[in-house]
Amino acid sequence: MGPKTPDIFKVMFEILHTLSIPTEIYMRREFGERYMNWIRFISSLLIINFCLGTLRFFHSLPLVGGGVYPQLSSYYWWGFIGLSMYHLFRIWQRNRRGITWHSYSFGISHFAFLGLSDAILYRWVEPLICITASLLIRPYSSFTANWILISAICLLIKNNYVFNRMRDRVLDVVDGRIEAAIMSGKLEGKSKHKTAGWSQIVTMPTTLGLDDETDEIATQEDFAATVTQIMDQRMEEEEQIEAHLLHDAERHRVQREQAEIEAERIQQAQHQQANEDY
Repeated sequence: MGPKTPDIFKVMFEILHTLSIPTEIYMRREFGERYMNWIRFISSLLIINFCLGTLRFFHSLPLVGGGVYPQLSSYYWWGFIGLSMYHLFRIWQRNRRGITWHSYSFGISHFAFLGLSDAILYRWVEPLICITASLLIRPYSSFTANWILISAICLLIKNNYVFNRMRDRVLDVVDGRIEAAIMSGKLEGKSKHKTAGWSQIVTMPTTLGLDDETDEIATQEDFAATVTQIMDQRMEEEEQIEAHLLHDAERHRVQREQAEIEAERIQQAQHQQANEDY
């Protein structure tokens, strides 16, 4: 078998994320460690440097830029570096203090005071603010305006993609509850108006292959209780295994410390004997 082909959606997400990060750091704070890290900072910085280098080259041509370079682009570049260092320092500071924070957190918006839901604020309001900012600064620096516009479009696509992925996870849970109720037999034979639009096309037995004399689950409550019992048993077994491993680790630690103490005692005795012989 050849190498696994990377997921096209993951690749697209990384591209969108790299292009949108230089704008996000101006609008948010308290990023997660895996959302804002050194690799993504360096990737974004390389892209900005390449674009700025190309811009400087064309502006150095008298017939094109007349040697006039927009200072606003330099301010944007230095602001990106400074704020990135601040956000990375905040992540390091949280880790050192032992503060728990979701590693994929996309930060807290500076516009949270508007009182809007996250679905509205991050999906629509933030990209709209960036687009408006790009239009306002266009007369002063077309490059910076175009960069913010591209970054805002990437942010719009990425935030809606993340929202849809999160909603898919919630819908999977809801669908699972509906299908579990139908498979338990409680809604068997009901119309789709009473089964939330779902139909169990494939007939499934309501058994779990237990060792009891009768393992038929007639109701949704019995199904849930049986699953809960099995999960509790598994969790208890895992806790016992974990306790046993911790006990073994502690025993090995004590033995190692005793061996080190004994070795140190022997070494001191040998040193003392050598001094006496001398």
